Amino acid sequence: MGKKLKKEYRFYRRKPEREKESGFYGILIILLAIFVFVYGFSFVKRVGQKEKNSNIEPRGVRVQVIDGSGTHGACGDVSSFLKERKTKNFIFYVVDKFDLPDSLVTRTILLDRGGKPKLMGEIADFLGIQKKRVIYKPLKDNYRDLDFTLVLGADVENILEKWKRK
Repeated sequence: MGKKLKKEYRFYRRKPEREKESGFYGILIILLAIFVFVYGFSFVKRVGQKEKNSNIEPRGVRVQVIDGSGTHGACGDVSSFLKERKTKNFIFYVVDKFDLPDSLVTRTILLDRGGKPKLMGEIADFLGIQKKRVIYKPLKDNYRDLDFTLVLGADVENILEKWKRK
């Protein structure tokens, strides 16, 4: 008799092997490349715009003016000067102004109410006030959102003359 054939039983039909489709992955890679290109282009464009527009808009600065000099009308003069004075860096908004009764402050000082020392340095340079006369004094409830308080001293006439010469 001859050899017995080994019989295999299959309960499923064997699927023919197909070639892997690279179409899906190719489309995915192309879409990803387009996304990266658009993102990179927008990033470069945005960085270029920041450099151009950084000096265009002046910063609004909220001010409180207090007259401690004893000179009548000094608070109004300084307030009107600050309102008129618009530079490329600052626009001053005088939020509040009042006179201190029975008080004589010898030197004009700048009180930092917002906690921004760099801004206070720039404002002190602009106003002609020495940086040692800038004091960090934040308010507990700064509901008016003040950036600084300008306390006018007995030297207010000299400061006004300097400002008018500029």
